[in-house]
Amino acid sequence: EINAAMDTMTSTTDLIFVYVKNGQPEEATRYMATMGRTFGQVLDEIAKSEAVIRGIQSENFQAQLGDAGKLGRFEYLIGGVIFVVVILVVLYGHRMQKVMAAGEAERLRLIAALKASEATAQSRLHDAIESMNGGFVLYDGDDRLAMCNENYRKMYPETRDLNVAGTKFEDLIRTDVARGQVPEAMGREEQWLAERVRIHLSD
Repeated sequence: EINAAMDTMTSTTDLIFVYVKNGQPEEATRYMATMGRTFGQVLDEIAKSEAVIRGIQSENFQAQLGDAGKLGRFEYLIGGVIFVVVILVVLYGHRMQKVMAAGEAERLRLIAALKASEATAQSRLHDAIESMNGGFVLYDGDDRLAMCNENYRKMYPETRDLNVAGTKFEDLIRTDVARGQVPEAMGREEQWLAERVRIHLSD
């Protein structure tokens, strides 16, 4: 309706200019009065349109407020869930710390118990070896002296300084030869050493 009224006003304006140009002021005045009424109609239609627009805007605004309220409640819900999750994580973290601390304490206790048990076993083994009447010597997988008793050391006083853990058997007998403790090896030292090592390894 506004567009129709605006078209009418445009046509009337064109006629008024034509009458004024042709020297017909009476006709121009009559159409000017008509144009005034049409302008009033345009204003009325504009006012109606503004009222409709305000109504639509109000409805949209209320809908937006409702959506905002829902969104706000949803955000509060999310915030609450996050808060609960954080609390649970903190509590779980404290619990895990306690469990880990207890586990570490138990691990250290077991290690201490194993060391004490090992020390006790070593002490008993040492006592048993030392209580033997004869000499006792033990070599490990690399043919190094692992342990021997005092009676064994007394049997070989010349190499007593080498009768300690870690000494290789070949180094031990080679020292014996070098110190003149093996008369049968004189003049054939390397051959004797090779034979002695072979016999030792085959035992």
